[in-house]
Amino acid sequence: KVDTGNPKSGPNHAAISPDGKFALLTRFGDHMTTVLSIDGCKVEMTKRNIFAGLQPDAIEITSDGAWAVVANIGMGQGDADTISLIDLKLTPPRVVDTATTGQSPEHLTISRDGKWIAVSVQNGSNRAAASGFSNRDGLVQIFTIKGRKLVKVTEAVQGGWPQGVAFSRDGKTL
Repeated sequence: KVDTGNPKSGPNHAAISPDGKFALLTRFGDHMTTVLSIDGCKVEMTKRNIFAGLQPDAIEITSDGAWAVVANIGMGQGDADTISLIDLKLTPPRVVDTATTGQSPEHLTISRDGKWIAVSVQNGSNRAAASGFSNRDGLVQIFTIKGRKLVKVTEAVQGGWPQGVAFSRDGKTL
């Protein structure tokens, strides 16, 4: 158990570094991502919290441990939301770029080679038609990291209310 110090923090997703020495924990309720230290079975909060965007949700770390990407699903008011790139090579680690995805990037994954980031975006497909923010279909977006920037490569329509996305082992199928 790890006490975040805030009963309303809403711990959501965790990503463990490839070396198993730390984890990143998204905290939906208080809008931060906490760096946790790991020493065997001992897991503790560090003093480092990262503020990437509103209501951070899904988070992944590249297989080389150099980068993390977090989906910030925002406040659910129909505004465009974001994903953020965290540079884990820096001391302390920090957000170095943020890219707009559209409404509610629900899930993301990174290919094993770290070349591609796939983001499943609700795009208003989870909203009532009368809301004014509704769309029939969700989106899947593909980003890559160039330098220290998230660059959108392409996007495609996917069915309504998409919940997840995954790459095949070879990274050639999504």
